[in-house]
Amino acid sequence: MAYPIGTRLPSPPIITIASRLSVGGAFARIGAGVAATGASPWSVTANSILAFPFVLETQTICYKGVWVNGGTVGSNYEVGIWDNAASPNKIITTGSVAAAGSANVPQAAAFTSTVTLPPGQYYAGIAHNATTTAHISRWSLATTGAAFWQSFGCWLQAGITLGSLAATATPADMTNVAFPLFGIITRTVFDA
Repeated sequence: MAYPIGTRLPSPPIITIASRLSVGGAFARIGAGVAATGASPWSVTANSILAFPFVLETQTICYKGVWVNGGTVGSNYEVGIWDNAASPNKIITTGSVAAAGSANVPQAAAFTSTVTLPPGQYYAGIAHNATTTAHISRWSLATTGAAFWQSFGCWLQAGITLGSLAATATPADMTNVAFPLFGIITRTVFDA
């Protein structure tokens, strides 16, 4: 479907760090178009949030969080959405969800309620409660990683508790070169 120039585009069925609503175009410029499978551990300390910014051009309903299990399936995850405040406010999360299913495939979890977001900038984040090997697939940029993520507004918060994330986040600079492969599902008929 063609859209006239200047038309606000509807949100895609899934929003990830590699989508046009986030850092997407930058991936192509640095040649990081393919995510690595879960051959490495969670790239920061356990009980940390890793978040990326995204922009909605139109009102969007968010139904689920999704991540790609790594080579070893286990532990718990939580996917959430935060606003664009200097200290981002939690809008909604999935709550703590036990990883299940097959290795290197997506797993989805419903948000605690459906949320409709107006156009604007937000953050999507994922938290994990362990650092053992191969729990999640990820984007990995060995030479430019930490600086790349920081330059696009990605952030880290350590010391969180899955299932009861604080109402206000305390972002810190990313120090890792890898970023987990996860996102937000915006369609009822699309599922992982």
